[in-house]
Amino acid sequence: MRFLYYTKIIDEMNYNLGHHYHGKNNGNSGLNEEIENTDFKYSPLIDMYMRKLISLAKENNIKIFYYTMPFNESSYKKVTKDYKRNYSFYVESLNINVCNKIFYMNDSMFGDPSHLYKGSIESTMLINKCILNSK
Repeated sequence: MRFLYYTKIIDEMNYNLGHHYHGKNNGNSGLNEEIENTDFKYSPLIDMYMRKLISLAKENNIKIFYYTMPFNESSYKKVTKDYKRNYSFYVESLNINVCNKIFYMNDSMFGDPSHLYKGSIESTMLINKCILNSK
């Protein structure tokens, strides 16, 4: 049974040039995983590798842009102020080009609680704007 499922995924990825879409519903007001946390806490292991990556990029004159994908509106309303504040503090501490803070798009733009579907074009345009407006 899994073979048939994976064959379908491989066919989809070939059709979509290597991309697999997560969540293709017409909107979703479910809550994402982040709302389970009252505060943002980073992983020391991920932080270590992130900082090494940033250092390597700077040594090679490579600009890094950090874009936070939007939450659906239902989840955003449940995220604590501490989570939002400490997430922003952490991202700012990386000393890279930060495109945005935590924000939301309407639930209708999401295919599941965590993944944009209809909102992907708008999000891509925000990323483009951030990069093109950098100095």
